[in-house]
Amino acid sequence: MTLRTLIYGARQIVTVTRNNDEKFLCGKDMQAIGIIKSDVVGLSLMIENENIIAIGTDDDIARQFEGIEVDKKIDASGCCILPGFVDAHTHPIWAGDRVHEYAKKLAGATYMEIMREGGGIGFTVEKTKLATDKELLVSLVARLKRMLQAGTTHVECKTGYGLEWSDELRLLKLLEQARSHVSIGISITYCAAHAIPK
Repeated sequence: MTLRTLIYGARQIVTVTRNNDEKFLCGKDMQAIGIIKSDVVGLSLMIENENIIAIGTDDDIARQFEGIEVDKKIDASGCCILPGFVDAHTHPIWAGDRVHEYAKKLAGATYMEIMREGGGIGFTVEKTKLATDKELLVSLVARLKRMLQAGTTHVECKTGYGLEWSDELRLLKLLEQARSHVSIGISITYCAAHAIPK
C-alpha cells in the first residue's frame, strides 16, 4: 500500500543534500546545505511511504502529481521545512541533579575533587538507584518529549547511571518502555562501563 503526504505552502525547504546525486554531505561540504527559498510562491514536498520523492513549487508539484491520490495534506504556509535532528549521544535516564556542583566548578574544583566529595557520576548513580521505576520513566519521557519539541526526531539513549548489571538492566527495560510513550525514534545502547562501581 502506498501512502502519500503532501506538505505545501512553505517559504523555505532545507534539504540534506544540494542535489539528487548526493546521498550525504561531509567535511567542509556540510557548510553549504541546500536551501530552497521563495517569497513569491509556496514550496511543496511530496512524501511516499516515508521517502521524499519530490520537492518544488506548489504549482510544479500539483502538476507533477495531478490525479494522484494524496492521503494527508499539511499546510506549511509561511513555514520552513527542515530535516529532523539526530542526537547520537545521550544519557537521558537518571534521577537527581548536580546543580550544587556548579558553584564548586566555578570556584575551580576539578571533576575528580567533586567526585571524591561524593559528587559526579557516583551521586547520580545513587539517586538513580533510589528512584522508582515510575519516577525514572516519567522524567525520561519528559526529556524525550522536550527533545522532540526542539526538533530531534531520533535519539540514541545510553544507560550508564546503573553501573551494575541489575541496575543497568532496569534502565534498559525502562528505555524500551519509553518507546510507547513518545513518537521519537529511539536507539538504545547498554553503557555499563560509564564509571567504576563502588
